[in-house]
Amino acid sequence: MMKWSDRTPREQALMLIAAGLLGLFVLWQFVFMPVRHYRTLANAQHAASVRDLDIVGQGLPQIASNISAINTPPLTRAGLVEAARSHAIALSRVQPDGDAHLTLWVDSVGSAVLYQFLSNLILTNGAIIERASISAADNEKVSAQITIRLGV
Repeated sequence: MMKWSDRTPREQALMLIAAGLLGLFVLWQFVFMPVRHYRTLANAQHAASVRDLDIVGQGLPQIASNISAINTPPLTRAGLVEAARSHAIALSRVQPDGDAHLTLWVDSVGSAVLYQFLSNLILTNGAIIERASISAADNEKVSAQITIRLGV
């Protein structure tokens, strides 16, 4: 391998130009383009979040009025299990979570069925969903871990 000083001035100039072009390519490909793509992606996600917030804001008064009109007895563990059975949902596990909360696990159920079940719990029984983690599976079904506050 030849040393830098052993190369002719023309070879040195060509190597410097090649190194400069390589540096520009690396900056363009691995710095500028990801930053530019990130900004576009962030703007799209922000627009989607604003749309979602508007939808929630429009539906919130209706949900609040429906919940305040509920005159049913408070939700219990037995009532929760019975409501799941009436929607043909097999609860994988139901576990107390603190004083007035139940955490329930649902595996492999249709998303429409799960959302109908949760909607009925809220509108019919006045349930308050504290936490929900819903994940989609490959078979167009969902699994969920949901914490519900019981009426005590």
